[in-house]
Amino acid sequence: MSKKKTKTSKILITLLLLIVTLALGSFVGFKSLTAPKSEVSVPVNFIVRPNDNLTTISNNLESQEIIKSALATKLAGKISGVNNFVEGAFSLDKAWNSDEILVYLTNPANVISNEVS
Repeated sequence: MSKKKTKTSKILITLLLLIVTLALGSFVGFKSLTAPKSEVSVPVNFIVRPNDNLTTISNNLESQEIIKSALATKLAGKISGVNNFVEGAFSLDKAWNSDEILVYLTNPANVISNEVS
């Protein structure tokens, strides 16, 4: 094998390892940011208002310290296709991950009050 082919092979292997490392790091980071905010059950009330969308809900969840990251939650919602949110008041738990919370907010049976001010 020539020196040029050996050098090219080493560069390709290095690039491949770099890409794999970045992909794994991104996945671990994403999973960490969508993990539950608390390890123990902490019930909290949350309101979905008329016309709230994934972005608004994610931002509100983060500002109320129910989730770790609005951006990661929004991405998780887009990946899973969650978008039909039900308006009303909900009882959530900080021990739920972002996916669990988003799915919970789409089920009318989970509404504890339809009166949203």
